[in-house]
This record gives sequence, C-alpha cells and structure tokens, in this order.
Amino acid sequence: MEMNFHRNAFSLAEIMVGIVIMAVIFFPTLTAIMSETKTVTGTRDHSQAAFLGQRILETARTYNFEKLDKFADEYRGKVFKFNEVDFKIENIDLSEIKTKDPPGKIAAKKLTFSIKYTSQRRDLSLDLASVIGRHE
Repeated sequence: MEMNFHRNAFSLAEIMVGIVIMAVIFFPTLTAIMSETKTVTGTRDHSQAAFLGQRILETARTYNFEKLDKFADEYRGKVFKFNEVDFKIENIDLSEIKTKDPPGKIAAKKLTFSIKYTSQRRDLSLDLASVIGRHE
C-alpha cells in the first residue's frame, strides 16, 4: 500500500530554522540602527550646545562695554532646556585686556564660560571664549 502524503504546513523544525535565520539577519541591523541613533542624538546635543554658546557670545557683544559685568552676572548659572536636555552656563569669567600705551587702559575683555549638559547618561562640557573689544 502506497501512501500519498501532501504537506500543507511547515514543521516545527522548519519554523525554528526560519526564526534563527531571521534573527541572524535582523539583530546586527537593529544593533547598527540603535548605535547610529545614539550617535545622531549625541551630535544633536553637542550642536545645540554650540548654537547656545554662539547665541550667548553674540548677546554679550550687544551689551555696552561698561556693562559686560552685568551680562556675566545675568548668565552665571543660567539653565536652558532644549530637547529635554538641560544646558547650564558655568565658570563664566570676564578678564580685562589692558593696553601698553597708554598703560592700564582697558582695550578689551575676554569672556570665557562653559556649557555643561548630560547626553545619553554622560556628563559633557563645551568650553568657549571670545574677546570683546571696546568701541571708541
């Protein structure tokens, strides 16, 4: 007696082999995508810190030279929030740059500060500096 066997379904072994093949293909791809997403997020946060620093420097340049100390006091410890990340202004300092002739005249002030932020559970910092000259 001859049996005629028609299969209309997959066996458990075939299903398991298919799942393993899919896992081998998709797992590295998903890992790469997740890694790239973290890189893009880190770059976005660093770019945001740089844009904030540029904005602060440009704002400082709009202040009257004699009132730059007031500017430093206003921004000291200030926190800005973008994309759920806090950017804190720290270590803001104004140092005088004096001329040699005439001696002791303040020609410019050097503005330095740091922007501290946390991106992907890492504490990061961006240090900035610029010289602001006196306009006669």
